[in-house]
Amino acid sequence: MASDHHQRVRALVCLICNDKAHFKIARNSKILSAVQDFVIEGYIPEDQRLPNGICTSCRKKLLNFSAGDFKDVLPVLPCYKARLEFRSKRLAENRKCHCQICETHRKSGLFGSRKKLRKRLKGHPNQSGSNKENTNQGSFLCVGCLELIVSSSGHSCVRKHSRKSAANATGLVIRHSTLQQAKLATGISQNQMRTFVQVLRQDSVVEPHLMCEMANENKKFENLFSCDEVIHGTNDAKMPLVYCTNVRALVDAVLQARGQKIEDTKLRLSIDEGRTFLKVSASIFSTKPDNEEKMKMFKSTGVKRTFLLAITPMRETYESIAIILSKLSLDVQLGDLEYFFAQDLKCFNITLGLGPHRSAFPCLYCHWQVGK
Repeated sequence: MASDHHQRVRALVCLICNDKAHFKIARNSKILSAVQDFVIEGYIPEDQRLPNGICTSCRKKLLNFSAGDFKDVLPVLPCYKARLEFRSKRLAENRKCHCQICETHRKSGLFGSRKKLRKRLKGHPNQSGSNKENTNQGSFLCVGCLELIVSSSGHSCVRKHSRKSAANATGLVIRHSTLQQAKLATGISQNQMRTFVQVLRQDSVVEPHLMCEMANENKKFENLFSCDEVIHGTNDAKMPLVYCTNVRALVDAVLQARGQKIEDTKLRLSIDEGRTFLKVSASIFSTKPDNEEKMKMFKSTGVKRTFLLAITPMRETYESIAIILSKLSLDVQLGDLEYFFAQDLKCFNITLGLGPHRSAFPCLYCHWQVGK
């Protein structure tokens, strides 16, 4: 049984940066799920080898990671390898534990913990450096051997008798690609997938850092989109507009993922306003019936395979639609790809410069006049 001093100190040291902890990692908490997803897979608060606290800065970053915000970077994890065979001893009440965690709490800077930063002199840059140049694909900790690993590289645990290393050796690890296919087939959300994986890890071994992989997958086409502020309305108000800067590259990537050829497909576009947002959506469908029958999960024109090309909080007017279509430059970017618009009659009238359906000439196909 661990000494009372060691148990108390574990909650006073941050697990990630070894600085002073302000919160305790509790069972069934959000911060525990974030630690297991992004730092140490399989971490439990009762593990005597590791600290049980977390500072305000690291806690905020982990919660942002859980929400899908990866702009911040965690500090490099301390080295806990010396505590692989740690066994806490029962001590007398007046004696203190002198293990790595307790010594780190007593004096900052030992055992790879974060050193105190010098106060920056006025007019001089900070000499301590910054973590902004690092990436979120940094170091993670293997709970089996306490080795620092990188998410993109392989890792063979030195503890041969651990369940995880045995599963890796026999190929029984559930990979990210398998879980991504299951998520696509079932149509569940990212939070539902996280709950499913937590239950799955009780009896199976899942490849670590799934949430990081899913977040990177969601940002796969981030470089193909841009957000600009456009002037709209009579009062020259600035409105945000998110649009695709290279529609052809996006269409080619979707066709490659679906295994379709561009000469056998058409692009259907739609402009519509809903829930205070004006959107331009696109669907790619095959012109051959045989290819459509192979789509077992979702239809090509269904909502599950529809993607957005532009979205803005502007109203559905002639000026706003003209701004969006000028940003997309469909005639220039799509080239030889055949496309057409399928939308409601109201939007067609707006696009063609006609009046509403209560006007004198509401038809977009002929010159019929109301009342004649």
